[in-house]
Amino acid sequence: RTLLSAPVADTEMRFPLAVCTLVGVAGPNLLVAALPTAPAVDCSTLDATEHAGLVAWWTAKTPAAKATAVALGEEVYEDPWFEDLEDWEQCAYLKVAEDLLAFADFSTSGKDSRTDDQYLGFAPLLLRASFHSAGTFHKPTGTGGSNGGTIFNPAELEDGGNACIDIATKELETICAGAPVSKADCIVIGGVVALKVMEFPRMDLVKVAGGRKVVDKGIAYRDRLPNPDNNPFALFTKSYGMTIPELVALIGGGHNFGASHGLCSGYEGVWSATPLRWDTDSGGPDYFIDLFKDDWKWYELCTFANGSVVYESIPDPFASD
Repeated sequence: RTLLSAPVADTEMRFPLAVCTLVGVAGPNLLVAALPTAPAVDCSTLDATEHAGLVAWWTAKTPAAKATAVALGEEVYEDPWFEDLEDWEQCAYLKVAEDLLAFADFSTSGKDSRTDDQYLGFAPLLLRASFHSAGTFHKPTGTGGSNGGTIFNPAELEDGGNACIDIATKELETICAGAPVSKADCIVIGGVVALKVMEFPRMDLVKVAGGRKVVDKGIAYRDRLPNPDNNPFALFTKSYGMTIPELVALIGGGHNFGASHGLCSGYEGVWSATPLRWDTDSGGPDYFIDLFKDDWKWYELCTFANGSVVYESIPDPFASD
């Protein structure tokens, strides 16, 4: 049984320190990537024996498609990190970003993370998985986080806070299999690409630098993820080193996407009327507007093993606070 005042979204932001300016942001994407007439990357010059897959992928593209791939890389990856990579590494990261973009967008992949929710596609779950990968970080000790790729390890996936994350990690392992890009990088890139698919307006704040390694499968970080019952304010400020305004931006921005599922989190439903895109129709993120605008009612939620959900109306348990 779980108390809830409204459906809670099933996704979190991946980049806590980079989204502190989310609150109140509205309007179109502020990063306009012009398509170069001559791509700065040319994967056709790679050693065809050592990098046959990358060469074949690149040479099959039209000039316009090559320019689009480069423009995506400019939008997703940090400079000067990307510029300092060897040519074959640049090509590998461009291909992974393109593959993840095609996968996250339901219109191109036809892939859906769940068939029992209010939206189609994988973008919200990729974003949530990316945050959960980073969410084990502990600033005082420098342990946890995305570096190491421990989110793919069974012992970490079995942590209660990671329920249903394996739906995303299984897909990511398939997409990144054989790519010279680590799974630890792949899940972070997936979160950024998911934001692009969902029309996040400040892609300039969430660029990725790669180079993460994958550690032994025996390493797992458990009981480190935030939840309403473990004082998330303390966790975000002490473990992540965030300020309260950054925490507000993170929670509000992340919960603008996707939906929650009873069997995954104990909560059910959406926070936003547009769970697959950053809503600017109402003048700002739908999550914040609805918190103040709507008349909330409290329910006790029971989720059963077969996926069915029962709601029972109850008095506000915090009415005296």
